[in-house]
Amino acid sequence: EDGKERWRCSRRIVKGRLCCASPVISEQILEEAFMEVVRALDMEDVKARPPKKRMVIEKKYDDPLKQAEYAYSLVEADDFDYMTEKLINIMKNVPAVFDGKFMSKVVKRITVFHSGAAVFELINGKIYEKELIIVGGSKNRVGNTGKTEAE
Repeated sequence: EDGKERWRCSRRIVKGRLCCASPVISEQILEEAFMEVVRALDMEDVKARPPKKRMVIEKKYDDPLKQAEYAYSLVEADDFDYMTEKLINIMKNVPAVFDGKFMSKVVKRITVFHSGAAVFELINGKIYEKELIIVGGSKNRVGNTGKTEAE
């Protein structure tokens, strides 16, 4: 190969067996897509709090300590405001070209679907989708780069 980084499905090989034959995607395509998403961000949308999920806690245990432990395990920290403020401060210095350190400060997770859509989850939990432009032969195909609940 040309020595460039390529991303493959995280479940491509499990216990020595090929489990996912999804194609690979070059790192350059992801970098370009990330920069396009960053340049197009509407900061008012970034600041907009998503609707809160209603938590449902079912009674699973008669023992109050076990029930409390179970209920506590379902609680998620609401750090949206803190992470949004942090994100806004980071976004004050967007580099002109791709910078991996900048990306690691801004992005929590990237998922690429077989359809060619890349989903960028920012550190505050906001999600932005970008259709990848894939050019060329078999070396520039799309694959899944990570696990998500949506799969």
